Amino acid sequence: MISGIKNLLLNDSGVTDLVGQKIYPVVAEEKIQRPYTTIRRTGTSPTIVKNETSGKDETFFTVTAYDKEYKKCIQILAAVRGVIDNYRGTSNGIEFYNIWYQVSEDLFDKEDETYVVVDTYAARVKR
Repeated sequence: MISGIKNLLLNDSGVTDLVGQKIYPVVAEEKIQRPYTTIRRTGTSPTIVKNETSGKDETFFTVTAYDKEYKKCIQILAAVRGVIDNYRGTSNGIEFYNIWYQVSEDLFDKEDETYVVVDTYAARVKR
């Protein structure tokens, strides 16, 4: 599922103009220069269908932006949202029935002196 989201983002110049190719599953490479983003699956639950096996799952995931400037994190996630919010289609072999934005959270890593902004999404995907 993450590979499908990453593929969508890497194929959008609005996103890559801001972070380049620095979009990582789960965690970034050590000592990577900011800005960059990560995509992390946070949970999956099946779609309940009476008397048959469901062919769909609802998956929750986060897209997180990291930068020395808060404003840049917001710009990155706005570009990401423009690409994936309400997306329907196939990406990297993953069939998405729908992706929708849910919530956002602002954080700060004092040790790295880095702003961290986390957007949470849900996606209904084909199993």
